Amino acid sequence: MSSTTLPARTASTLPPSVLLPRAPLATPPGSLLFRPGPALGPEAHRIARALLEDAARHRGGRVMPAEDGAWRLEGAPPVLEEARRALAAVLTGRDAALVTEAVASPATLVAPPVGEGPERLLALRPLASLLRRRAILGFGGGAMPRLAGVRLHPSTRAVQAAIGPRWAGAPWLDHARGLVARRALAEMPSAARETAPVHLDLLPEDLPPPEARAAGPMPLPVLPPRALAEPPRGPFAIAGLSPEALALMDPARLPEAVLHLRHGPGLMALPDTIWAAIGPDRVVLEGVADRAALEWGLVRGIGRFAGPQADRILAAAGLRA
Repeated sequence: MSSTTLPARTASTLPPSVLLPRAPLATPPGSLLFRPGPALGPEAHRIARALLEDAARHRGGRVMPAEDGAWRLEGAPPVLEEARRALAAVLTGRDAALVTEAVASPATLVAPPVGEGPERLLALRPLASLLRRRAILGFGGGAMPRLAGVRLHPSTRAVQAAIGPRWAGAPWLDHARGLVARRALAEMPSAARETAPVHLDLLPEDLPPPEARAAGPMPLPVLPPRALAEPPRGPFAIAGLSPEALALMDPARLPEAVLHLRHGPGLMALPDTIWAAIGPDRVVLEGVADRAALEWGLVRGIGRFAGPQADRILAAAGLRA
């Protein structure tokens, strides 16, 4: 995809649905208690906490330890149900307990008047300045390097700088990142989408309806692991799955999604049976820092890579994102 500056959009043209943050700021109305069973082992604690914190970070709430090694998520009912489905999908057939409990009544989040929130400040910035681009390396005939895609995601640093200290921290920062992702989806020129596959980080609730997705070339939405609880229709990718989560998941229940997996010791330690079940041809190996990491992925059958080593190879071949 070229670096052509994308057209600006004024705050008045943003749909009303994006003007309110999606996360509550005060006491939530319920909680989800996750208690790992003895068959899960110590890794289940980290996996459960990661999934619960992902739901809390993007939809509002907080995660805290409970008694006997359990984890408690406090949040609004939709957040609890989403987290419950995510844990149930990952820990299918395992010895674990998920208990929904009632706690305090919620408080109301008061949004700023239209035109006074972070959306107005974001609309003043060129979209390209709010996004990070990461080239995806592939190999064509004769093992020649090729640009296999581009991953776009809102830059936390750039977004925070744009909205300023008044809107610092969650949930406003997450809300602002969602605004940038949806703006990128709306404003990205069709020509850019067709130059190389675009992988755009979105939240499940930011996906357009299926009929809109079928209307023309669409970026591949890159979703967080919680999307596995209720996979969307159509192609999508998942980013953020830990090696421990992959080891616990039932491959038969893992949708045929593109998987953005970060290179590291945990991923390298996964047994051959898991790799065979996952299918390395649908993996984009992230964080490829050197030749050894690239060669490890190639031996595994992985064909797409992102990271410093991928950037160096693409630059040497005269290719760029």
